Amino acid sequence: MNKLSMLAVLALVILFFIISSPWLTPSTINSIVASAIESSQEDMVDGCGMDCNGCGVKKVEKVAFGSIAKIEFACGLIPEDLPEYHEEARVFISFLGTVHQVGEKRIPNF
Repeated sequence: MNKLSMLAVLALVILFFIISSPWLTPSTINSIVASAIESSQEDMVDGCGMDCNGCGVKKVEKVAFGSIAKIEFACGLIPEDLPEYHEEARVFISFLGTVHQVGEKRIPNF
């Protein structure tokens, strides 16, 4: 095999590794998303967060170059920590660990 074909094979292996992003496990995604929400809400007096009962990452779907996660969170002062006061949204976590909102439901000030 010549150098060019070796480089092509290496590039394909690296590309496949990045596309599949095996380092994005559900627990890693949960901590990345929680950290992103906390940092986006730090200047708010009573913002959103995932530290409520039953909140966090509910479902993870692997997609090319990352994962899409369905998350449950709560915003503002809620009368009780019950599921009917929680909200849901979907976020994309890239292979680099950045979090981006997708879908119609948005996290305020994110």
